[in-house]
Amino acid sequence: MFDITSNYHIIDNTACITLTVTHETKASKIATKKPLSIIMLDISGSMSGAALRNAVSAVQSLVRNIYEENELILITYNHEATAIPLGMGLENAVEYIGSLKAFGSTNFVIAFQELEDIINQTEIRDIRIIFFTDGQDTHDNTRNQTKVRSELANLKKVLDSKTLTSSIHTIGFTEEHDARLLSEITLAGKTQGTFQYVKEAKDIPNTMEIVTSLVADAVFVSAKLLDSQNVEIQKVFLEIEDQNDLIEIKENQNTDMVIDNEQEKQDEKDQGRSRNGTHRSNVSDKKQIIHSLRFISDQLSKLTATIIDPKTSRDELEKIRATVFTFDEKTNELSLLVMKLRNFQKKKMMPEIAAVKKHIADFHEVLSSAFNRTLNNDIIARLNAMAYRRITKQGLRKKLDKRMEANVKLFEDIEKKVEQITDNYDFEEMKEKYKEQIEEFGTCFLSCRNWIECLEDGDCLCLSLDVGRSESSIADPTQVVIKKIYSSMISAESFLQSVEYSLFSTTGGKEEKVDGEEKKQIRGLSVPNAETVHGGFDKSVAAKVISGQSRESITGALPLFISPEHWRIAQLRMKGILGWTATLDVMGYTFAQVKSIPFLVLAKSAESLNTQFEQKQFKMILDTCLAIYKSTASIFQDFLPVFQKYTLDPFARTIDSVPNNFIFLMHAYCAKQNGDLKQELLDNLFKFTQYVSEEEIRRHKPFQFRELDSSQIDDLMWKILDIDEDLYINNHILDFKEKNKPKNPEKEISTSFEENQIISVLKSRKNWTQQDLDLYNKLHNIHPQTNQEDDEKPKNSENSGEKENQKYSIQNPEEFNGDIKSTQHLDTLFKQYVPVFQFKIKPLMNSISLIDPTIQKENSTLLANLGIKTTQQKVTLLIQCLKHGKNSDRREAISNQAIVDPFSEKESMDFIKKTFVDLVQKKRRSLENEYLQSLQRQKLGFQAGNWGATHNIYEAAGILLGAYQGSNFDYYIRQLQDEKCPLFVEKFKMLTTGQFRGIKLIADKIKSLDKDDFVIWSPSKINFHRILKMNKDLLSADEWKELCPKWSRIIDIDFNL
Repeated sequence: MFDITSNYHIIDNTACITLTVTHETKASKIATKKPLSIIMLDISGSMSGAALRNAVSAVQSLVRNIYEENELILITYNHEATAIPLGMGLENAVEYIGSLKAFGSTNFVIAFQELEDIINQTEIRDIRIIFFTDGQDTHDNTRNQTKVRSELANLKKVLDSKTLTSSIHTIGFTEEHDARLLSEITLAGKTQGTFQYVKEAKDIPNTMEIVTSLVADAVFVSAKLLDSQNVEIQKVFLEIEDQNDLIEIKENQNTDMVIDNEQEKQDEKDQGRSRNGTHRSNVSDKKQIIHSLRFISDQLSKLTATIIDPKTSRDELEKIRATVFTFDEKTNELSLLVMKLRNFQKKKMMPEIAAVKKHIADFHEVLSSAFNRTLNNDIIARLNAMAYRRITKQGLRKKLDKRMEANVKLFEDIEKKVEQITDNYDFEEMKEKYKEQIEEFGTCFLSCRNWIECLEDGDCLCLSLDVGRSESSIADPTQVVIKKIYSSMISAESFLQSVEYSLFSTTGGKEEKVDGEEKKQIRGLSVPNAETVHGGFDKSVAAKVISGQSRESITGALPLFISPEHWRIAQLRMKGILGWTATLDVMGYTFAQVKSIPFLVLAKSAESLNTQFEQKQFKMILDTCLAIYKSTASIFQDFLPVFQKYTLDPFARTIDSVPNNFIFLMHAYCAKQNGDLKQELLDNLFKFTQYVSEEEIRRHKPFQFRELDSSQIDDLMWKILDIDEDLYINNHILDFKEKNKPKNPEKEISTSFEENQIISVLKSRKNWTQQDLDLYNKLHNIHPQTNQEDDEKPKNSENSGEKENQKYSIQNPEEFNGDIKSTQHLDTLFKQYVPVFQFKIKPLMNSISLIDPTIQKENSTLLANLGIKTTQQKVTLLIQCLKHGKNSDRREAISNQAIVDPFSEKESMDFIKKTFVDLVQKKRRSLENEYLQSLQRQKLGFQAGNWGATHNIYEAAGILLGAYQGSNFDYYIRQLQDEKCPLFVEKFKMLTTGQFRGIKLIADKIKSLDKDDFVIWSPSKINFHRILKMNKDLLSADEWKELCPKWSRIIDIDFNL
């Protein structure tokens, strides 16, 4: 029995109810069956190239992340749809996904029908669907739109009746995708899915990371709301990951409600248990603000579907506008309530208020477009991305929410500790003791208090900063970016009050009396541009919380070590400051922020130490980092093993071991300053410098190269090496074709169907008749057996021992001496890396010089100082870094012992030579295979043509003997689409059963079957349509069903059954 409580309050005649599900419920739910996740991937022709490569990479990532916890099915679709269960093992599944090719048009109807077939054949359970496309339905586009909507309605009915819970997440990219349709698809499940708009293919992997968190983390429990007479008010689905969710009911349904948990009934039925009653809701308004804000956000999401519907009238749009104005006023009221909260609670609510205000402002903007009937695809997509933002950020929000809940007591304890510490300070004595430090550190430019005066108020003095962050900084604070360090000093409380003031500054107001006093009512926030205050989660945004003494834009702060007394308060106040810096929420603090962000500030300060002031500022930050280092034993304990292995083990250099090289170097510097690094660890710092520099180059591909895959990098290398295609490729292929062309094309092509092996097999099995013998002799006399030598496969000229005279001048790639000429492509490669050297490696060298003062830092000789002296070394360094741009690529290369040391002249020269040989041989093999495949296609086409034309059943079976269902069947299927195909039924049965008179015809080997077992095959839906159209009158409906039972539904429709 589940203990479910509820809290509610009224907004606009609606009750918002929060259902809190206990751990007992969660455990019971987890014990049920694995959810089914269905990935639907568009492989139509428009997906070819980078789009499909990115999509495949994203799907592979999704599969790896959820494989163990989910049953997975992949549906690939274009003009036809194919479902593949991915239960063949993780690596096999990933490999299969990587083999997908793009072709054909896009038909959503076929995709929906395939999805319905799978769900209908699946037991009732939780199902999640990820629908991935780059375009619109292009199959018979004019007539198909009505069919698409109709089939989508059918899909919704299937999901309603055949699933326990279900959701569909859609991803559309490029301006051509049908944003309205993809938005509608997200509403087809029992719980609302997400729609995401990806403008460029390079953004797909990041989008899929969000979907991964939704699919991997979401656990739902279904429930019904009943009134006192046990009449169902409505059904809801609660996500129990964070143990609560928000629903709504009408006010007049709000009396004497009970919660009846549907999942509990099912679990108890499964386990033979009885249920003991229902649960009444409890009323509470403690979380009124947060639930009101989430309710408003949810309502805006639901209004999205109405706005984008072209049938929505102006009157309905006017009602929506009035509703949104009501939400705006309600949010303003909530802003006033927030201002009355305690400081730590107020800081927690600030991001929620700002997000909702921005959502409302953006919604108004798009609503105007709807009134003007100018809702284009781009605006619709932006509206949806805006509406579903709260859903798509759930993964990170859950982490942050859990962290904030855990930190509530922490910050309450901090306030108590600060009060206890300051109560024991003798401030007059401190002022006398620290006269020089008071003068040295100055005062807060806002409050004009020095650091001791700050301590009297439980505050501390900080250095001012300009910082940036991405959303990943919430989970990984090493992603925070320190843009600038300023000279202005500011107290921690002054900085946080400035944040609060900037976010909550008024956009206008009116005077009114509250409790008899005249007060100014805050009407709203200075958003929709809250990002201009804190920069949001975009590192590139220019923001400003407050202007410093020199009008600099301050967005961050770092509490300093000034004295032991000051540090006792500063290290406590630092937690809220760092929480804000990484997550835009004071309550978002984690200890990982302490071990990273101050050291990023130290590395930034080390970039320039030319003036006395810069050196003094560096000393302030260093003292702070040393104080953290000395009080945190885990920093050295984590750092030392990695530092010891850094030059010996390439794995120790990857992101898995060193998330941020600058933090790693600053930890090394603090360890050295504290005397923790033994001399033997400092004796080989040059090699350490080389490898850490190479690793930083690898992690920062120039923008122009970020989308290159391995084949495109090979193309770039081909141009850099300036390979002569005539000498190494074209002449070789001409010679290959000359040696491997058919000696007697007509005879060689017809060999396989002049000999009828079927009859000899039948004869050996004693199914032989005199009629068969007469037919065999007749065929044998007409088509005498050919010499086996004529059927030998062409030999590869490189591997044969023939010593024929060559007609063409062919250069052996093994003779390449490794010289690299100066070319435009080589110059371009070097130029693209100049910003990486200037903005990444040069600052890195400044950090390294703190550990190794002998290192040379001149920008013009940067690579030479690292030991990169030859062109071969430089090319090896940069090309290898391009190939290993992803951490997974680097790990794979290390595992395969396929990495080269670019600081070794010999290894670099060998790498260039090997690359040259590999490129030439790869190009040769590709063109050789292309030629041989063209011969094979010619042969298969002629063979299938004879199969389709023959009136002899034995000859037809003999021709099909040895065919493969994979590629060869295409040639035979086309023959069945001819209305004049003789022996149509017999030939169709050969294809579907793979046998003739007990003889297995197809050559496919299925591991799960015995060698003589048959594989039942069915044509694709589109091919069956074509076959049925041309041959419908040859068979009755029942005969067609017997021939191809998979498509019974199509047969019924075609025969009007």
